[in-house]
Amino acid sequence: AQPWNFYDSGMRVRILREKELEMRMGRALRDGEFQIHIQPKYRLDSLELAGGEALVRWQSPDHGFLPPAEFIPLFEKNRFIIQLDQYVFTAVCRLLRQWLDAEKRVLPLSVNVSRVQFYTSDFVDACIRIKEEYDIPDGLLELAFTENIFFENVARLNLTVDRLKRAGFHCSID
Repeated sequence: AQPWNFYDSGMRVRILREKELEMRMGRALRDGEFQIHIQPKYRLDSLELAGGEALVRWQSPDHGFLPPAEFIPLFEKNRFIIQLDQYVFTAVCRLLRQWLDAEKRVLPLSVNVSRVQFYTSDFVDACIRIKEEYDIPDGLLELAFTENIFFENVARLNLTVDRLKRAGFHCSID
């Protein structure tokens, strides 16, 4: 039996949009179009501020604000998410260092780890290197893994989390 594919004009629009984003992603990263926003996290028992979660947003000079749902899945597919994840992690470390140097009250910040980044061979080493480069004290960085990593490879996740915890990170499943 011959499989059938149907053309949909929405497919063309989506493919053209993805190609446009792919052509712009490298320059957007270099030009600082990706912004880090910190979403506060509160304790449920006391409603006290407990930290924050770093979220990335794309502010394009041509198209304005692009929602993460428009670019994150594409970046996971084309593996650009590895560069973006490292950019976010580095920006969070830089921010923590600025707060520490200014003697501000510093609470832990959480950074999401994409499935693609998790499976890179130097993931843990890169996190440790950047944390040490910015001299971030233990306990101020949390790495949040997506639940699909948990279900795909529990053994690798356990080894990775153990190594990260020994290096002073908190880890969670998002």
